[in-house]
Amino acid sequence: MPGDARPAAPCHVGERPAIVLLGDSLTQYGFGPEGWASRLAHRYQRRADVLNRGYSGYTSRWLLAAPSAAAVPHAKVLLTVIWLGANDAAPKSARCHVPLDEFSENLAALVARARDRSDDVVVVSCPPVDDRAYFDTAFSKKHPGASFRDVDRTRASAKRYAFIAKLAAQQGGAAFCDVFEAFDARPDGGRALLSDGLHLNEKGEALVFETLLRCVDDHCPRLRLSPCAATMSPANAGSFSQLRHHLPWHDVLDDRDYQGRKRERNSQLQRRLSRPFSTRFGLSLIHI
Repeated sequence: MPGDARPAAPCHVGERPAIVLLGDSLTQYGFGPEGWASRLAHRYQRRADVLNRGYSGYTSRWLLAAPSAAAVPHAKVLLTVIWLGANDAAPKSARCHVPLDEFSENLAALVARARDRSDDVVVVSCPPVDDRAYFDTAFSKKHPGASFRDVDRTRASAKRYAFIAKLAAQQGGAAFCDVFEAFDARPDGGRALLSDGLHLNEKGEALVFETLLRCVDDHCPRLRLSPCAATMSPANAGSFSQLRHHLPWHDVLDDRDYQGRKRERNSQLQRRLSRPFSTRFGLSLIHI
């Protein structure tokens, strides 16, 4: 067992904390079968509810204006992940464009808002864009007759917004997950990780998850988790984390306790049924 991973006592109903994922379509689509958010939910099963608050097409401006976007019913939020910039980075002619200075201010405000409720906050940079692939597979279909120079998502713009996200994280005291750099470091610049030049394919989802997990392990010690060495399950008696798991592991349950309670309940029911009807449930008949 790692020195920083101590088994914790189980928590009870109503005590399970939340992990909140706030962002645009890159977050919303992350709950797909092999999505990065789905993988995160799998990792923290029984220990935290991973809540996807991704809104396709949204920008930092629109999410800042909607405080309920990240509202959750949980009493405790362990972590908030903020992933924005892909839409903000559109050119000035696009309705979703958010200038760099405003993007910086919006992220700072969103980080501050998250820190009011969340133990930890991670800001994620937008990934690179494959301009040509995005134009061929998405943009030109939405805008027949458009030329390549009209494309509204570019790698150069994404890079600028990724840098601003890094600064906003540093200034706001949040951890920074550099997805742009993780993709850009690939031999092809991450192009093989995108489904349409902008959104992620299965390999891209996997890399985002791995990159985020390293960031969380480095900056959020309490969220570290060691899977079971025998089964690699993140949620059984062989797994270890400082996070409390919801209800005891089945290994420690003694079925004799449950059988004994069941027999006692049945015995009480039989005794009650053997009594006159008027006295079975503490009722008395009123005679007129």
